[in-house]
Amino acid sequence: MRTPHAVALLAVAPAFVLIACSPQPTDTGKPVSTTPAAPAAVASVVPAPARSDFVVEAPQGPPAIVPSLVGKNLQAAQDEARAASLSFRSSDALGQHRIQAAAQDWKVCSQIPAAGMRLATGGGLVLSTVKVDESCP
Repeated sequence: MRTPHAVALLAVAPAFVLIACSPQPTDTGKPVSTTPAAPAAVASVVPAPARSDFVVEAPQGPPAIVPSLVGKNLQAAQDEARAASLSFRSSDALGQHRIQAAAQDWKVCSQIPAAGMRLATGGGLVLSTVKVDESCP
């Protein structure tokens, strides 16, 4: 059975460890620089697909060259991505969250990563699409 003192000790023990392990400032007599450190590199983040996005996963394997899919209808782009063993997702480039159920009625406006890049097989492509009779943004 735990006593209130034992519970209190368990609750504050991690704080003691953090304090004991954290570096302590020392006064060297030298002025402290107030210049901010250089910002860390920020990785490019692809947003998570919206509910209307279409996502297809491909099996893993050796690296593949990303095909050029911009300008093709979505059905042809999907077929080419599958042939390269790449997974993909597509979304409405106009931000209207329309579902691309009839892939032949949509065209690819842009893709990430760009054509010609090496991507691990099974790696993901992001395709932005509009209806074939619409202009790309």
